[in-house]
Parts: sequence; structure tokens; C-alpha cells
Amino acid sequence: MRRVTFPFVAFVAFVAFLNGCASTPRLKVGKAVGGEVVEAEGSCPVVNGDARGAKECSLREAQKKALEKVIGVYISAKTRVDKAVTIEQNILANSQGYISKYDVLKEDREGDYYTTKIRALVLFQKVADDLKNFDVLREPSVGLPRIAVVVSDAVGQAGQNVKDEDMPTHTYAANAISGALINTGFKLVDPEAIMAAKAYEAVDQAESNSEALKNLGVKLEAEIIVYGEAKTSPIVMDNNLLGSLKSYRAAISAKAARVATGEVLTVVSYQASGLDSNEDAAIQKALENVGKLSGNDLANALRDSLARQSSVSLTAANVADFGVLEKLQKMLEGEPGVKDLFLRSYESQTAKLDIYLEGSGQTGVQEIGQRLTQKLSAKVVRAQGNTLEVTLP
Repeated sequence: MRRVTFPFVAFVAFVAFLNGCASTPRLKVGKAVGGEVVEAEGSCPVVNGDARGAKECSLREAQKKALEKVIGVYISAKTRVDKAVTIEQNILANSQGYISKYDVLKEDREGDYYTTKIRALVLFQKVADDLKNFDVLREPSVGLPRIAVVVSDAVGQAGQNVKDEDMPTHTYAANAISGALINTGFKLVDPEAIMAAKAYEAVDQAESNSEALKNLGVKLEAEIIVYGEAKTSPIVMDNNLLGSLKSYRAAISAKAARVATGEVLTVVSYQASGLDSNEDAAIQKALENVGKLSGNDLANALRDSLARQSSVSLTAANVADFGVLEKLQKMLEGEPGVKDLFLRSYESQTAKLDIYLEGSGQTGVQEIGQRLTQKLSAKVVRAQGNTLEVTLP
């Protein structure tokens, strides 16, 4: 008989050891190269005794649940409901495309159900990219208020108002401002309602009297009033350089004020010119050009101002892994006054989120800082304006 040597026995034992390791989970929960490792469990019924079909089904369900966990970090529960069909058809239906590898932790049949638990590496960035491509991952919009534009046109060398019984004969600048605001998504008070309320006459008092501004806003059912004046004057060129053409310059100065408080949100000041063979047409062009410039500036400035006042920009350091981030988001979503969340970035254990509030962002910073301290033992590093910086334990 041939003797079995010790080196051969050792080799067999080593191979057996390696085979045993192959069934040991390779993945660890948390951040990994290319994505995030999460645990998930899926169950499916055994139909007509088809245990194999139920087993395969439970694995697919577990993969889908793993993907749902990552999606839940990027989008709020509200967005998930609003975009349910898009997410289901374009992302969840292809869950395997977002999971680079997985380990099966448990497979078990209990009665008529087969359950599989997995640990999966979900491609974090691919999920985010596809959510953007399918128009799901979108920053929540700030609630845009109703605006009344009461900007008068003034014409002439000295800038005399062109009025008939305190009513302007034309509102070219105001119309151009309104068009720019509408294109940005704002809601506008109808110009006829502004005329009917004699707002051009009343706004002179409202400029220096917050109570008068509030009364005018109530009358117009407006939350913000844009008021001011656009003055025009002729441009005279030496040596008759323009020939028969007429040229006018328009200069505008306007403010946007919140009706409820009288707070001036933004101020604009612009100049523009208009050229035409007809004098009235040159005046109209100058007023429309300066109105369009002002309207675009107002739209951007108002959006920024409103966003700052109705949101908190949170930077949370020491967010160790996906589970901690998920816990942070669930805590914030459950807080009174929090309307929505938007995850801007998550890298190097730092998460940056925008928290959209029902009320004032200034108040929200203090309240949210206190709640993070109480509920998650977070340390507030900075709380200023609408910016909040914390470090988790």
C-alpha cells in the first residue's frame, strides 16, 4: 500500500479550509470601492410546490430591497410617492444592474414562504446618475409666492409721468418684468386687477408706510410687491449721426418687498436703450429692454432669497456609513416643520443636505441644531444664517 505523506494531508486540509472560506461573506456593511454595502431580505411564496422558483424570486426581492435602501437616501418619501411609476419601471425593475456583487447570508423556507437575506454592494453613484437622468433626483422647489408688479413708465426730458387721472397710459417696463418672472415660475397678479385697485396711485404711500403696503397686498392678494419707476429720456447725438432714427435711454430703479412685513427682499437698478425710426417705438423698446433685464435679475434674486429663508443648509461630519446617514435622514424627515430633504453629496464621511421648511430658515437652524443634539448627540459647530454645521458622535 502507498503511504500518504504529511505534505499531501496538509495540502488537502488547506484546500478544505479555502472551500470553507468561500461560503463566508466577503462583503462588510458600509462604504466600499464603487458603492455602499447594505443588508436586505426578500420573501416570496412557494406556488404549486415550486420551491426553486420561490428561492429565485426571494433573491430578486432581496436585491430590490437593497436598491430601495440606497434610493431612499437620495429621495424623500414624498418624491418616492410622486415618482413611484418612474422609479419602479426604470430602476427597480433592473435592480441587478445596480448591484455589482452580493453574498447570501441566509436562505430559509418557513411554511409556504422562501426567504433570502443578502449583503449587496450597490453602485451608489450609478443610482444617483440614473435618478437624475430619469428626472427623479431633483431639488425640491421653493414655494413661489404671488407677485404684483407695480412699476410705472415715465417719459420725457425731465421724466414726467404719462398719466390720465393717475392711471398710466402704458406699462411697458412692468409688462417685461412680469414676463421674466412668469418664465421663471412665479405667479403674477393680473395687470387689470392692478389697474382696478389703483395700485399705481397707492404704491407711493406704500413705499414709506408698511401698513399701506400690507393693505395694498391684501387688496391685490399678493405676497410680494415689486414697485418703482422706469424713466426715459431722448439720446441726442451730435452731427445728426442717427439721421431720422430716434434713440431713447431708460433707467429703472425698483424694489421687491414682502407684503406681510414690509421687508425689502431685493433692489434692482438698470439702464437700457431703444432705437427706432418712430419715437414712440423707440421709447417702448427702451422700456421693454430695461424691464427684461430687471425682471431676470429680480427672478434670480427672489429665488435665492426665498430659498435661504425657507431652507437650512446642513453639513454633517463623521457620518460613518450608510446606516448612520439613513438614521440622520429619517430623524430629520420626522421633525415638525420639515417639508422635504435633498441630499447634495455624501463623501469622506461628510453629508451635505438641504432641509426645506414650512417656516423661516433662521428659526429652523436653531431648532434643528437643538434636535440633532438631543436625539443624535450631535455637536453644533456652526449655526449662522441658514447654515448649520454639526459633527456626529
